[in-house]
Amino acid sequence: MESDGAATSSRRSERSSSTQGVYMPSLGEEMDGVAPKCRCGVYAILYLSKTSGNPNRLFFGCPFFKGKLPYCKFFMWLDQYTAKIGKAAAGNCGEGAEDVTDHFSRMEHERRFSELEKRIACLEQRKKNMYLCYIMGLFLFLVAVYIASR
Repeated sequence: MESDGAATSSRRSERSSSTQGVYMPSLGEEMDGVAPKCRCGVYAILYLSKTSGNPNRLFFGCPFFKGKLPYCKFFMWLDQYTAKIGKAAAGNCGEGAEDVTDHFSRMEHERRFSELEKRIACLEQRKKNMYLCYIMGLFLFLVAVYIASR
C-alpha cells in the first residue's frame, strides 16, 4: 500500500513539472458541471482567497496544495470557470456563445413578454364584454323608448 502511494506521488511530480502554465480544460470537463480537474487528474478544491488584492474571492486549486505532497500549482478563479461553462453550454445548443448573464437576461425578457401577452388577451376580453354590455344597454333603451311611445 505504501509503495502505491510513493508511485502515485512520483507520477504527480512528473506531471506537475511537465505541465506548467495556463490550464485549458477539455470540452468534457467544461460540460461536467462540477469542479474542473487539476493537472494531477483529480477534481480541484474550492478555496477562499485571503489576499488584499482579491479578498474573499473564490478560486479552484489543486487538492494537494496545502498538504505535504507535491502538487501541480493548478489555479482558476471560480467566476472564470462559470463563465466558460456558460459559453460552452451556449455553443452546444447551436446558438452563438453567450455568457450566463445574457442567458438570464434573455429568459427574463421572454417571461415579461409572455406576461404582457396574457395581459393583452385579458384586456381584449374585457373590451368585448364591455362592448356586449353597451349593445345590450342600447337595445334595452330602444325597447323602453318604443314601449313608452305607444
